Amino acid sequence: MKFVGMDVSFLILFTLTVLWNAGAQDSCAHRCGELRGTCSCQVTCQSLGICCPDYKEFCLQISPYSGSLMGGKDFLIENTAFNTSSVVICRFKQSIKTSGYVAKDGKAHCISPLLYETGFIPFEVSTDGGVTFPYSGTWLSVHHSKVSDGEKCMLVNETKWQYYGTPNTDGNLTLTWTQQALAATHVNIEVWGYQETGDSYSENWLAEWKYLYTLAREIPNTGKFSFIPIPAKGNYSTWDFGILRITPRSYSDGQSNIPSVWSSEHALAWHLGKEFRNDSNAWATAKCIEWQRKEEKLPDFMDEIIDCPCTLAQARADTGRFHTDYGCDIEKGSVCTYHPGAVHCVRAVQASPQYAAGQQCCYDSTGIQILTRDSTGGSTPDRGHDWGSPPFMKPPRIPGFSHWLYDVISFYYCCLWSDNCHIYMKKRPSSDCRTYRPPRAASAFGDPHFLTFDGLNFTFKGQGEYMLVESDLTSLRVQGRTQQVHICNGTGAQVTGLSAVAMQENNSDVIEVRYSEDHLEVLLNQKVVNFSEQSWMDLKGLFLHSTADQNITVMFSSGSGVEIRGSGGFLTVTVLLPETFMNHTQGLFGVMNGNTEDEYTFKNKTTMSVHASPQQLFEFGAHWAVENGTSLFTYDTEFLLNNFFYGEKHNASFLPVFIPYEDPADPLVKHMVLLCGSDPFCRFDVLTTRSLEVGLSTRLSHQNHKLLVENLKPVISCGWLDHPTNGRKNGTNYLLGSSISFICDQGYELTGAKERICQATGTWSGDRPSCVAGADNKQVILLGCVFGIVGLAVLARLTFLCRKERHKGNQKLLSEVRVGSEFGKMKRILAHTDLDRCTVNAQSDGLLARSLICHSAPRRGAVTGHTCCRASAPHASRSAWPAPTPSAPAAPGRPLPMEPPALAAALALSGLALSCCRDPLLSECYTANGADYRGTQNQTSQYAGKPCLFWNETFEHPYNTLKYPNGEGGLGEHNYCRNPDGDVSPWCYIAEHEDGIYWKYCEIPSCRMPGNLGCYKDHGEPPPLTGTSETSNKLTIQTCISSCRSQQFKFAGMESGYACFCGNNPDYWRYGEAASTECNSVCFGDHTQPCGGDGRVILFDTLIGACGGNYTAATAVIYSPDFPDTYGTGKVCYWTIQVPGASRIHFSFALFEIKDATDMVELLDGYTYHVLARFNGKNRPPHTFNISLDFVILYFFSDEINQAQGFAIRYRAVKDNVHQNSIPMNQTLSEKTNEQANLSINAARSSKILYVITTSPSHPSSSMPEWTIYSLTALLILSVTAIMAKIFLHITMRSHPIPSAAETEDSSEVTTAGEIWSIFYQPSTSISIFKKKLQSQQDDCNPLVGN
Repeated sequence: MKFVGMDVSFLILFTLTVLWNAGAQDSCAHRCGELRGTCSCQVTCQSLGICCPDYKEFCLQISPYSGSLMGGKDFLIENTAFNTSSVVICRFKQSIKTSGYVAKDGKAHCISPLLYETGFIPFEVSTDGGVTFPYSGTWLSVHHSKVSDGEKCMLVNETKWQYYGTPNTDGNLTLTWTQQALAATHVNIEVWGYQETGDSYSENWLAEWKYLYTLAREIPNTGKFSFIPIPAKGNYSTWDFGILRITPRSYSDGQSNIPSVWSSEHALAWHLGKEFRNDSNAWATAKCIEWQRKEEKLPDFMDEIIDCPCTLAQARADTGRFHTDYGCDIEKGSVCTYHPGAVHCVRAVQASPQYAAGQQCCYDSTGIQILTRDSTGGSTPDRGHDWGSPPFMKPPRIPGFSHWLYDVISFYYCCLWSDNCHIYMKKRPSSDCRTYRPPRAASAFGDPHFLTFDGLNFTFKGQGEYMLVESDLTSLRVQGRTQQVHICNGTGAQVTGLSAVAMQENNSDVIEVRYSEDHLEVLLNQKVVNFSEQSWMDLKGLFLHSTADQNITVMFSSGSGVEIRGSGGFLTVTVLLPETFMNHTQGLFGVMNGNTEDEYTFKNKTTMSVHASPQQLFEFGAHWAVENGTSLFTYDTEFLLNNFFYGEKHNASFLPVFIPYEDPADPLVKHMVLLCGSDPFCRFDVLTTRSLEVGLSTRLSHQNHKLLVENLKPVISCGWLDHPTNGRKNGTNYLLGSSISFICDQGYELTGAKERICQATGTWSGDRPSCVAGADNKQVILLGCVFGIVGLAVLARLTFLCRKERHKGNQKLLSEVRVGSEFGKMKRILAHTDLDRCTVNAQSDGLLARSLICHSAPRRGAVTGHTCCRASAPHASRSAWPAPTPSAPAAPGRPLPMEPPALAAALALSGLALSCCRDPLLSECYTANGADYRGTQNQTSQYAGKPCLFWNETFEHPYNTLKYPNGEGGLGEHNYCRNPDGDVSPWCYIAEHEDGIYWKYCEIPSCRMPGNLGCYKDHGEPPPLTGTSETSNKLTIQTCISSCRSQQFKFAGMESGYACFCGNNPDYWRYGEAASTECNSVCFGDHTQPCGGDGRVILFDTLIGACGGNYTAATAVIYSPDFPDTYGTGKVCYWTIQVPGASRIHFSFALFEIKDATDMVELLDGYTYHVLARFNGKNRPPHTFNISLDFVILYFFSDEINQAQGFAIRYRAVKDNVHQNSIPMNQTLSEKTNEQANLSINAARSSKILYVITTSPSHPSSSMPEWTIYSLTALLILSVTAIMAKIFLHITMRSHPIPSAAETEDSSEVTTAGEIWSIFYQPSTSISIFKKKLQSQQDDCNPLVGN
């Protein structure tokens, strides 16, 4: 829709002409922004044509118009030419001077200074060395974090910089920058520190950025610098928060306000002293405690900050008081690094009035607030508001930096550099929402229709400028301008719409939003605002924000907010007011007090009935027309001057259509009914404007308002509930109707309420629960201790006597047994099974087996892996045994070498089960960083690598079995390489060396994600991949793969963390392959992914992470879309798996991380499309399963929320004629062992009993049922009793002589035939028993019984 205008009158033209001709007498020197006697130096003069002749010369336009408050930005003065010999001085805020210069083209340049505030800063320019400053303009100072990355120097792997010196973090650091940012061939790199000195919250409390030292001097301006940091000397090493600055070498060290490129502010871990590097945990703990003591002396700011909204919907709707925290934004994938478990966080827009503190609120996927008392991912308030607070300049109001000093670096002390996060959370506890009160909303849209704060709605179609709402509480004024609109045939309709909205509170800046040639135009104090560089602006008394689709939000210091958006040719305006405005509003939006009876209140406080006619409402609206003296609008065109400034504020001659007629014969009516349904506003606007587009816009605006009101409904909270001592609670939702249940730890009984429900009164039902020790448990514990001690004493005595008798009769055994005796029997036993051949190493100490090492036997279709196990008996010397090495396939029919048979026999007699051999596939990696690696490499490299320390002996380091006793991250009583901290590849601790490095990455050939082609050298021109290349500071593996795949390239390579190469080069290896550890530079966009290294490119097949594909190979791995990144929203992907001739296809999920119940993976019959299986976040797949088809379709769907890592599914087609003798692919290790036990039923005989407990093949491990525990306990007691009785019978007897090895090997039959029973326990099902016969010995006092 377009608004109707009128021709300008002859009188206005004549007046403007006179002003123009007379203006030659006045100048704008020193007078920009003023209205002179004969001409104007105001910003509106250009559109009106009444500027003074030298307006453009002295009133400056600059480019760029914004930069970091740290300064050093070179900006151009566009509209004025100067003499190249001029001495240019730029003065900001009439006191801060910087040196400018005149370029060869005659254009002057200024350098922005270091400031301690944000917003528009006035500046002046002198060309006579600072004698006079006749030129003036404004510079926008911006929060340092809101400056684009291209304007900063980038800390490559910023996490590494801020953790340098802590365990597992060392090596080179790299800094990059845009070399064109500084016009110099050589540069210096300086270190600056930030501090705030003086007494807290006093006049002498001052902020200071201080130059510390020069890190590198006169280095080439290549855009990159790498170095190995050393601790700073002297007192400089005590500065733990700061920034880097790059300057041309021609300037002196620490010189202020010169051309500069700054890094991001960061924790200066990399330059801290030796005390930090020697023991970072102790150093940080001391700092944390010191911070805690300082906090206790500072005033409590918690009472004056606003409470958090109760729900995510409230937080996102209350736009006047809360705004997205970009560190955790649901619109950008919910990457919440410091708030695990959260999907979105918001910050309070305004700082608290006295202490300038800030509020932060974080929410989970259900929309419920996360509290720090329940999770470290909870929201934390801030002593220093991140965005600062007017009047800025002094602590703690410095934008960004005060927040870092009081809230962020302390988080590093307590939570990131040490394990004292409880101290931090105690001082920064989350605020709940018990005192939060949502704002009230009022809207105007369409033709225009008004919905008041108290919920009344009406239509007012006046033409003019009107007061939407005003308040005597804060002098808030929001005014709207309505204009007549055109209908489709070009004639003017008898309706109006909002064309402009202007607003101000107290003495704040004035903001106006208006339609201008079909787009929105924003004016700040009558000057058009450009959002090309900044979408967020800190202004006087308000914050201004513009989205990409031009939704404008104005946030005033009182907490009131105004939202304006263009819709269907009209403006839609929504005003949100906190409850403090109750009974303090008037205007077209009515009196906000919860009573609709007084909505139609006039300026003289008289009211009109809510049942007034449309004509009466028209008179009511006309009453609220603004006057010129109170108007906030800008009149910068002749049309606006003529129609609104000089004309009537309410056009009484304009008579609108009050009630449009619905003609059944009108063809538009049918479409209107389909479009609008029962929405009266939509139907009204379609009929009056004859436009379905306008009707649709009105309907959407009406729906948005209803949704907003729904989201802002008050929510009752009963407050946080703690768990009872010696117990736990289920649930973290504390809102109305939610329930919290309580469970006591084993041995304790619950008293009080087992469940408490949040009631409408805001209180919890039931009594406070507590857990008390049970009397029965105390008796059981006491009796258990007594019987346990007695039993151990008796068992120790019997064992000693048995070993003594056995030693006499068997002294000669170890020296006489030859190759072929027991070893021959072991071979025959293994021959009956399909167990992997094993090499047995043992060391004899009274026939005590020390170590078992298994090797994978080659099998058709199997993937050759690492040695699969290593079992060490207690007290065995680890250094005596060689580390496992990758197994090489043996020749067909040729067994792997084995140790002397005496040791094998001893091991067999000792009863050690050969169940340790793992599937070689388990040693592979399915994630990019190898966090899932469970192989057995125990040195940093297979060739001349350093031996790894055992995880149960690294208690001085952060990762050990004491801290992670349940196998987290694959840790255990072994020394295999693992990746428990999500680093870029598996690693292990090593014996400390002189250089202080006590961990190394492991070079593991098998730990490579399928599709990862390896790490290769790049010698420059041409690179290994010669297709296309690009760089990005947000590079991840999948962004590079996706880019290359979209360009039809087969290969994608990443280098140095930020460079992506694409190509089809089959000889990508031509410069040689490099160790995988040389490609461990982290991706700029994801610090858990490897993205190559300096001169090293990591290559991937572009099929990885594709959304769909066709697979015909016998085996392959299929990944979720966008892998290894989290899968995107709205994905619909199909993969076909068709292997002709296959009798079945075996599937196994190596990875399944889908948390949303609506995101799903399905497997369909390829011929009928019937769904065979469906898995999601609540219905997880079994580890392995078979589908008896040769054609299967894999389908994946994701909704618009809750992204996750995704899945990796491996399939293998099985053809019975090929694999008829092999173990079925869906059998787990337990099933293999069961089958092997049955196959070996005739291989040996014994009268001993052996118990083997395994896990279920198809269900995850879970807690063992109590009846099972009791059953097994009883069985164990009976077994021990039987063994002890038998031992007792043999103690006084002389042992029978053991036959020689030759005799044993020649014997084909055994005289006794006892049976052994192996018990396989499956937690999810039952106990099944299989007969298993082992070889018998003449002497019952063998190692099984004796030990």
